[in-house]
Amino acid sequence: MGKKSSSGGKYTPGSPIERQRQRGEKKQRTRARRRRRTMVGVVVALLGVGAVATVIAVANGEDRRARDLSLVGTGVPAVVQVHDITCPVCTELRANVESIEGEFSDDELVIRVADIATDEGLTFARQHTSNRRVTLLFLDGDGDLVDEQVGLRSPQELREVFVEHSRR
Repeated sequence: MGKKSSSGGKYTPGSPIERQRQRGEKKQRTRARRRRRTMVGVVVALLGVGAVATVIAVANGEDRRARDLSLVGTGVPAVVQVHDITCPVCTELRANVESIEGEFSDDELVIRVADIATDEGLTFARQHTSNRRVTLLFLDGDGDLVDEQVGLRSPQELREVFVEHSRR
């Protein structure tokens, strides 16, 4: 036996009234689904913006630390990469250095970047006779240049020379 419609008439499966009711329910489900997707998208976007902002803030802090050359010559051996941000090979070397620099504390080996796009970095590179990109400067605890290596190095090669230099 069929159900009564809200208008008082009967409707049966497949009847025009039943199809209209089903279309209305489908529209409501579609609207609800769209609202949920929109809300999820807004939440993800807000979290994404917050996460990106956090990553940028952390990266900026680490970037400032990496470019802080004030510890060079304070009694601990140092390795300074002469870095040009427009140079892809420099960027690759930087990534290789970053992959191992966490293995060394500032008490055993100061690892820094002389960014030649900055006045401080360019001055530092010039003071230490390096006019090349993709260069690592090895300085003793007094800040005197003891070695210079030019070219890309793998993380393993870097680890070996860094360990050796930290023992000087």
